[in-house]
Amino acid sequence: MGPTTVARIVLFSLQVFTTVLALLSSTQPWSWLGWLCATGVGPCNCDTDHLCWTNQMVYRVELAGFVVFSLYAALAVGGCVLGAQESIPGFLVVPVLSMFFILVPNSIFEYYGSFSVAASVVFLIVQTVLMVDFGMVCNDRIFGTGGGDRTAKIVLVSISSVFLLGALALAICLFLGWGFFEGGWLVALSLFLSLALLVCSITDWCEQGNLFCSSLVTAYSVWLAYEALITQTSRDPYSSPDFAKWVGLIIASITLVASMFGSGLGVGVGDAREGILEESSGGDVNKKVFGIQASVHAFATLYVTTVLAPTQSTVGFVFHVLGLFGSLLIYGWILIAPKVLSNRGF
Repeated sequence: MGPTTVARIVLFSLQVFTTVLALLSSTQPWSWLGWLCATGVGPCNCDTDHLCWTNQMVYRVELAGFVVFSLYAALAVGGCVLGAQESIPGFLVVPVLSMFFILVPNSIFEYYGSFSVAASVVFLIVQTVLMVDFGMVCNDRIFGTGGGDRTAKIVLVSISSVFLLGALALAICLFLGWGFFEGGWLVALSLFLSLALLVCSITDWCEQGNLFCSSLVTAYSVWLAYEALITQTSRDPYSSPDFAKWVGLIIASITLVASMFGSGLGVGVGDAREGILEESSGGDVNKKVFGIQASVHAFATLYVTTVLAPTQSTVGFVFHVLGLFGSLLIYGWILIAPKVLSNRGF
């Protein structure tokens, strides 16, 4: 395991640390921050609104994480690449900066919450790329040259069926729960488009697609439709169920793990399909890899903010809809690009 891979693991660990800190600090903060309310600063202005207290603490911790990851990305762009040891101080900066933010007025973090809803769409699209890469790697290893194991093939097809049935069940629940005009149209359209891409991907014409990858995208598109629906203001206020928050965090964690070892972001860390991890020459951390990974984690903190402290706004709804169809468009392009660009040596 080379220095680039270790640095990526440290960045992922910092993301997990920030998320756990946000969860802990947002657990009944009015009870352990009551002593500060005599000064009338920060989240104390929420008074008896416990949801306000919770969201404000999430905003403070996740903003601290966003600042640290953005700083790492900026340093990489400037040519200063941090190794694993140099990245470790971030574990101290995040809690210290979070405590400092407690003294800052709530209005500042309301803006951050609104910004997170819109900007986190970038991470949703990144998740699509990583998911497609993961699906193709799994399919190639099982159905690739050499025939593969028959049991593994059956398991992969069965998992694909579970994803498709789960997507259909969730789509029906969302359609019935929201109604056609309040958001059911978005669910129906996302399911229709993703199934159309699935049919295209399993034809002989499409060389790049496969059932497992398309089933992942189908389930994910319905999930993105749900995340878009909970941001609209037609159901105000809407409280996201706890299990939905955990599903969002689990999906984000899996894709971030995939980003550490996969090649879906084109970071040049080796051929993931052959299991080779390539480090930069001289044993140094790869500047491009580190910068991209830090940027991905910066946007991931914005997404985690929206999961732990959902915010409803028209702008957020529009951006999430754009993210949904942008994700499907990217997958569609991945499927047809080898045909469209065949005369260009693709």
